[in-house]
Amino acid sequence: MNAFTQTQHNAQQNRNQELLDASPGMESSVTSEIIPFRIDVEQADSLTPDQISTLRALEIDAARTALTALAALAEINELDHLGGGLDLIPALTMTMTMTEHEARSFTIEHAHTSIGYYAALASRGYLDRERVIQGFRRSLDIAGHVSWVAGGTPLNGGRLGVMIPAATGQALGLRAHHGNGAWIVCHCGDAGWISGQALNGFNGADLHDAPISFVMHRNGIQLSGSNQKIMGKDPRPIIEAMGVTVIETPSLHDPEGLFSAYREAYFLAQKGRPSLIYPTGYRSSDETTIDLAWFGNHLGIAEETESFAAEHGVPMDTNVWVPGSLMSYRDIVPMLECLFLVNNLPGGEGHHDGHMKGRNLEVVLANPLLQTDGTPKILASTERVQIKTKARPAPGSPNLILPDDTVAGISLPEPGEKTSPRTGVEAGYAAIAKTFPNQVFVVSCDLDPSTKLGKARSFLSADHQFEMSIEEQASALMANGLAVSSKEPQLNIFSTFAAFFEGIAREGLEMWRYQRNLTGSNEGLNVTMHLSHVGACTGRDHFSGWSLDWINLAIGYLPYLDRFYAPADSGSAFLAVKN
Repeated sequence: MNAFTQTQHNAQQNRNQELLDASPGMESSVTSEIIPFRIDVEQADSLTPDQISTLRALEIDAARTALTALAALAEINELDHLGGGLDLIPALTMTMTMTEHEARSFTIEHAHTSIGYYAALASRGYLDRERVIQGFRRSLDIAGHVSWVAGGTPLNGGRLGVMIPAATGQALGLRAHHGNGAWIVCHCGDAGWISGQALNGFNGADLHDAPISFVMHRNGIQLSGSNQKIMGKDPRPIIEAMGVTVIETPSLHDPEGLFSAYREAYFLAQKGRPSLIYPTGYRSSDETTIDLAWFGNHLGIAEETESFAAEHGVPMDTNVWVPGSLMSYRDIVPMLECLFLVNNLPGGEGHHDGHMKGRNLEVVLANPLLQTDGTPKILASTERVQIKTKARPAPGSPNLILPDDTVAGISLPEPGEKTSPRTGVEAGYAAIAKTFPNQVFVVSCDLDPSTKLGKARSFLSADHQFEMSIEEQASALMANGLAVSSKEPQLNIFSTFAAFFEGIAREGLEMWRYQRNLTGSNEGLNVTMHLSHVGACTGRDHFSGWSLDWINLAIGYLPYLDRFYAPADSGSAFLAVKN
């Protein structure tokens, strides 16, 4: 390294350290003082008035934080996704009251809702409110997409749809480790559900009876327009056909109705039945007329709704569909623009990229939907509970170590004996599975005779091995979810042919790149991608033999891999597994 390169390197290292030092949420452990507000989904039949008022107060506080953070971004001429973040808050607030211990967790599939996620965590006390406001999209710990922070989801958000199978794997891991009571709530949007990995994930949840509940934020708006214009399909029959029970509720913004849906979903999960909580919204019927006047009265913003409608020449008796998850919820003007958009009315705007640029924060925060009627007792109290969030083990930490006598008892082919390297792989995986049956998980793709994982699976109980047929991409993502089901040493194996991985399942490896540890280290996940049949095209199988391409792909990912092995014989293959 020459002097100039060394200087540049040192400058970048100093910059990296400055960013880490300025990110208080990125430590090996973070202690938060949170509001001791919990709802027991198993014991409570319904919500009390005090619980309802507390939930609403937390929602409003989070919404105000989110809007203030967006206003702070606007001061430096920056924008972010406002709408999805605001409509995430009510259901996420409900989720957090029920999932605050190791056996229960949550994740978020539509990761651009991140400001709602951080703001909801701040309202409970996991994050510092001012840190969220001043650090959002300008720091390593309060990032622009959902990332792991104190009290949050350990699965960092990425491409639309990928969290459906990842959360399914996490749920299966939690059940194996904790038994009864294990539960994952996965919040998802109404765009990513149709992706192949999401549909395969729903299928995997049904196939393996995962204790998971999906909550769809059906606001009617996708990335570039309304659902009706972009993907005019009803998700319910499609997702239900994958084996997921659909639980309908009018609105995610009604605490009582939402709690009832959560309670039904939880007990289904304990029976091994995945479910989807789906907000139908409100439409006119023989009994009720749902028009703009109804909407304004329903939310207590009749005057504001009438003024907006008049501005765009829309009569107040115009019938509308009111989504059960309102984009830009509580921010009146953008919310009305979204309502008008999904009903094809003049004045409609999408607000995937909603923002506070050019808007007066004080005026926005003064609207009636952002005011509380007094402070609930639990929020007024100074009582707090300390919660410690610990990072996952650092890269290179000891995992499952085979005892010396076990290794000594393993018989491998003699040098010079013609055999596949997979013979050593088989022996290695079998030894680990036999020694640590409660800490090994396998996700397979109908190829055990070829990948040689059958023997290892013979030592595992049914809740530690998952056959997924030819759903390679979802299988790799499920293994990623299994990896975050525990912070203890664990071996999580995904196996397939190299050609299938390179051509279909590489998202499982891509996901490693955006999974950072609590410390900020982009450390990926504790997953072994076991790929067989790496070789030149023999002419017999056409493209499926082109798996030498995997070598080039792997080289491109070397900075993100802890270890990469391409064993040439059974002995080195055994060592690859052992090490």
